[in-house]
Amino acid sequence: MLMPTFLPKEFSHLSTLETDEELFEKVKSNLFLFVPFFVTAADDETWSENHPVFMRIALKWVSTQFTNDSIPFEMAKTVADAIRAHYQVLEPQIPVDLTCRSGEHTFEINSLLFGTSSDFLHDFFLKECVGKEHPQIQFKGLDWNVFKTLAEWMCTGRLETLWKREEVYLWKVLRQSSVWGLQAVSELAQEILRRYLNRTNVFEHLILSNEQEWHALKQACCDLINDLNLSIKISDRSPIGLCLEFFEFNRHALGVFERIQKSITHLVFSQTLTEEAPFSEILAKCPRLRGLDISRTRIFSERLSDIPAHLEELDLSMCGWLTSAYLNKLFKICPQLVKLNLSSNSQLPPGGWSELIHLPALNFLEISRCHQIGDDELKLIVKAAPLLVDFRLEECTKITDRGFLHLPLLTKLTTLSLARCEVGDVPLIEIGTKCLFLQTLDLTRCENVTDRGLLETVRQAKSLRAINLTHCAISQGAQQELKRIRPGLIFL
Repeated sequence: MLMPTFLPKEFSHLSTLETDEELFEKVKSNLFLFVPFFVTAADDETWSENHPVFMRIALKWVSTQFTNDSIPFEMAKTVADAIRAHYQVLEPQIPVDLTCRSGEHTFEINSLLFGTSSDFLHDFFLKECVGKEHPQIQFKGLDWNVFKTLAEWMCTGRLETLWKREEVYLWKVLRQSSVWGLQAVSELAQEILRRYLNRTNVFEHLILSNEQEWHALKQACCDLINDLNLSIKISDRSPIGLCLEFFEFNRHALGVFERIQKSITHLVFSQTLTEEAPFSEILAKCPRLRGLDISRTRIFSERLSDIPAHLEELDLSMCGWLTSAYLNKLFKICPQLVKLNLSSNSQLPPGGWSELIHLPALNFLEISRCHQIGDDELKLIVKAAPLLVDFRLEECTKITDRGFLHLPLLTKLTTLSLARCEVGDVPLIEIGTKCLFLQTLDLTRCENVTDRGLLETVRQAKSLRAINLTHCAISQGAQQELKRIRPGLIFL
């Protein structure tokens, strides 16, 4: 029998079979054989059209396996994606074995295509239908036209005419697709709804899209508002959050703030804005405030005492006024900090780093371009902040291997950036060995790291998922060996 085009060579023995029935019986005996064979067969539309018997019985069998929860979900999704990609050709062979009802309406659909459309619908299908010979689902309060639109996507993976629908209908599709976890449909509806945004409704839609986690629509709202030149900039802080940056305190900027203040989670002020009265007033009106960026400010303003004690994130980068005493004051004002950025503060004295001990919940710290930090300062930091999960010390060129050997004490690290540092093989291997949860490592321009040191580090770092080796003196051979010993490693 002629096999599908591009069938892997290890399946060439199947060509000795003579009938579609024999072929099906052979491939169904092993899911690791069935799934790749079915996908290859579907991709070769000429073959699938010439072998309707195989495709029909294969589709019926795999749908039954799914209904009985006898096939791993990821495998089921792989098969379903192949069906959607070639739905027009396969449609005559696809069994419609699931009945969906809402009121007086009835719709027949394939159970595999329905249940693999999202994790939500998979769980829903298992709860309502698994093991049933004639599965049925009863929906309450569901707009039937919306369901048919979503069912079209479940079957074909496309909605080519959705852009023609009216705005009210698009909102219904967006809401229902979000509830059911149909991310692709949600994103498509959001993209189409962009054309209905205007100055009158943009703030209302910004707040709604933020609450519903409609990130594409939220970004479109931010872009429109930012283009109005209102002396502010709004940006998305996922999953549910908005960042508002003030350029000045004029009536336009304050007007924007009044409209979205209850949704703001992050604020940005620079230059002299922390010295003005509106700074304190704004802080007091943001009930959901989590983060504050006062980088590039001019002085330590007494108004910083108005920062709420529950603040979790603080950016103090490029603050030339920052001293040990001011750090101590700020940490007393907001002792619950989880995330702290102190980068580009080369004026901080050695004693200042010990102040970090007053932040017991701190798990993110950035001290990049603090060129004064040496081995002893790094030792102080590690001792004062032992629970760090994300540590970034790019371009701290005074630290030697003696200092880097303190980093393995940070046993909870998942992310570490040593870009443009003078780290060598010995501490790097220790980090890979003892930081058991390390997932992301940035070694950009770390010229002292050798092939041997890098390979041993990756061997030891069992949790490592991503690494940046840009402009490192690593040979092509070592990079190939990395791919061999850690096939899934992502090179940033």
